[in-house]
Amino acid sequence: GGLSFEFRTFASNGILFYSANNAQIDFISCYLQDGKVTFGFNTGSEDIFLSTDNVVNDGTWKKVTIYRDKVKAQLTVDGIDVNAVGNPGATIINGIPYLYFGGYKTEVLKRKINAKSRVPISACFRRLMWHSGMKFPKKPVKEQFVSKCYNEQQEKSVYFAGINSYMIATEAFFVGRKKLFSMDIKPQNMTGLIFALVDQKRPENGDFVVLELNDGSVVVRVQNGDGIMQTSWTPLDGQTLCDNKWHKIVVSKVEKTLSLQVDTNPPSKVKQGTLTVANVKDQFFLGGIPANVRSSGINVRSSYQGCLKNFRVTMSSVVELFNPASMFGDISMFGCPIAD
Repeated sequence: GGLSFEFRTFASNGILFYSANNAQIDFISCYLQDGKVTFGFNTGSEDIFLSTDNVVNDGTWKKVTIYRDKVKAQLTVDGIDVNAVGNPGATIINGIPYLYFGGYKTEVLKRKINAKSRVPISACFRRLMWHSGMKFPKKPVKEQFVSKCYNEQQEKSVYFAGINSYMIATEAFFVGRKKLFSMDIKPQNMTGLIFALVDQKRPENGDFVVLELNDGSVVVRVQNGDGIMQTSWTPLDGQTLCDNKWHKIVVSKVEKTLSLQVDTNPPSKVKQGTLTVANVKDQFFLGGIPANVRSSGINVRSSYQGCLKNFRVTMSSVVELFNPASMFGDISMFGCPIAD
């Protein structure tokens, strides 16, 4: 038997579907690794994996068809086929009650899925079908952290709905002496937290870097340990960032100097203190922050509402907008929704 489905994503790694018996010997899996689809299964005798060479994480719909007959298997991704045959032995995958799409509720064994692919995926799914012709249920048995898939966009951007939504870009980000943050934003609300790096163990006196929208102004705030550095930019009368256009923001923290530039406007700078290191190594929050995380550097707690793209951090390779560590709330990885 087998199944087929269509998906679209910008993520390079993540679980498309997975299930296993309690011992995680018999299993069935499908995941992205470096933008390529891998299918794996075990009927009780050996692990079998098939992978295609075509890269599919360009944000357009891709069709995956999987067929298995005992220890024979075929994986087809957008018309590209790959086949595999296992050793003779057991032929039935036993003890699998559910298929989990987009993630998995418990820890996945390392030998079943590559370590960097062992994460939930930000993707849209449609047209799930068994080869027998039987359709999947219209509603899943259970959903967790699932949001609406908006219409396709040509641009590669992320949409934050702004109601308690946020992502953890990475679990352990170190700020240090120098960092340059750049991004394009298209906000739909004049107030919202764009990103926050705070010392969660020291909410009152810990170091931090925070960027927020506050009543239409862009505000950045940094603590190196000897006083808060803050600078901001406010639009001229009659202007607004909520104009359905992209606006570029660049934040530079170089030792004890902080700089903020919005679009082509002159940068605003501030220099303060003698300490040069923001001693923060913690979760990197984008678009908002959990209710239980506190910091003296955060003035705006409401989530950012709007689109964000081209997010980059120089002198760091661990932040990838389309491969976050986790996401919460209504976030779409496929750009701003198109008005009907």
